[in-house]
Amino acid sequence: MKTHLELGPAATKSTKWVSKYSDEWFTVGIVRKGHVDLIQDLDKLWNLPSNQFEVAYASAVLEHMTKPVHFMKECHRVLKPGGVVRILVPHVAIYMRRYLDGMIDLKRFIRCIRDPKPRGHKQAFDPPTLKRVFRAGGFKIIHQQEPLESISDVFRGVEYFSTRPEVSIIMEGVK
Repeated sequence: MKTHLELGPAATKSTKWVSKYSDEWFTVGIVRKGHVDLIQDLDKLWNLPSNQFEVAYASAVLEHMTKPVHFMKECHRVLKPGGVVRILVPHVAIYMRRYLDGMIDLKRFIRCIRDPKPRGHKQAFDPPTLKRVFRAGGFKIIHQQEPLESISDVFRGVEYFSTRPEVSIIMEGVK
């Protein structure tokens, strides 16, 4: 039985830690691309059993959800007690700083906050906002992490970023 869950627009099983535990990962994507075990609209009730997974990972996903609290509630539901979810999202303040410093243009900054495209960003996060979404999703133990740091052995020491670490918030919650 697979005990690790990767969630994403096109979950790929391409990360180093996914490769390290390849037989244990179940991937859920919203589009058929690469290797995906299940295609699922992540804004709806997930077609996954409760209390099945030890870890869950989503990078560059939560900001695309119209219902981020629902997403976190579903993460909480499918994790076993003591399970860990690791979420990476763009840090809105860092993008704002880059815009103000002339490193990115206004169009790129606005796309970071709200993108009208169907798969564009629907949410913008800073650490306090992301922590509130974790809490509303049912997580009581929440830690902001640095790259390569984790409360889970699965994630510790290896990182894959579909977003760049220097502009990301990395947060973990324990069920």
